Amino acid sequence: MERLRGFGVVCLCVVLLGACGGKRDDSNRLVNQALEKASLNDLAAAKSKLQLAISADPENAAAYHTRAAILCKEGLVQDAISDFERSVELDKNNATWRYELAGKYWEIYQGSAGSADRDQYLARIEEQISRAIELNGTLSEYFLLRARCRKAMMSFKGAAEDYRKAIDLDPLAVGSYLELGRLYGLMWKIFYRDDLFTLAEQALGTTDRLAELPDLSADGQSLLPDMSYELGQLYAWRATVETDEATQKGFREKSIAKYQSIDEEYSNRPMLRLQLAQVFQMNGDIPKACTAAREAIAGISASDPELATLRNYAVQLEQEVCVTSTGYDPNR
Repeated sequence: MERLRGFGVVCLCVVLLGACGGKRDDSNRLVNQALEKASLNDLAAAKSKLQLAISADPENAAAYHTRAAILCKEGLVQDAISDFERSVELDKNNATWRYELAGKYWEIYQGSAGSADRDQYLARIEEQISRAIELNGTLSEYFLLRARCRKAMMSFKGAAEDYRKAIDLDPLAVGSYLELGRLYGLMWKIFYRDDLFTLAEQALGTTDRLAELPDLSADGQSLLPDMSYELGQLYAWRATVETDEATQKGFREKSIAKYQSIDEEYSNRPMLRLQLAQVFQMNGDIPKACTAAREAIAGISASDPELATLRNYAVQLEQEVCVTSTGYDPNR
């Protein structure tokens, strides 16, 4: 699954905390000193100051949150969780901190694939982000995080609602359209309902409209080809479940058109060539299938062990479409 953008490092900013008198005043002074040390990248000294701040006032939420942020900066996300949790416990109405905590849970969840207890984090994510939304329901990224969590929980209806809310709040967030389209596509593959296919097609088909927007970010522009690629895959999959040959071919033609529309953007991605080879093969266009399969092989490094499985598949496909099944070989 895709890593949640923006949760790599929690920002550390030097902020003067207000004096509350007594132990809180002393604790806040130490937190400010810690922030100064952190700004100079002296993280060991910053953590030492924060330990003193917590000793001076064990209920200073800012001290725990600041230490959690420093631990995350050091890459110690798991170690930071207890401090994030304590800061939220002490400052229950801080929506931003709850969002950060939910984001760290999500980061751990994503990084623990195969772990027997990873699903425990989903309930925690939903709890914290839902509370953050109750406190501040105006931020697209809050709904986007909950949508991802609910999708992982197989709560598809709730996930779709959250993706749509994220889009309402930020109509230029191309990633939300892409993820919503993928969600509806997944739902269609499970339930095979035409309305879900239409919703997936509509979400992924907003590419042209989004591309025309003058204020679309560079990151948003970079995701537009992915939307076309996903739509091409959706059409190719639809062709495999149709019973009428003409209808099958119609969806494959749509798939090919989408793939070819991003030929330049995906020129260094062999998966596009493999997809084209398969669709051309199913359409009976063996010369084009063979060419696409060989282009896929050319784009996969033979020396990269991580790509060995993909290359082996491409070689097998090339043999199937160019030689074994048909006898066609344009190089002969």
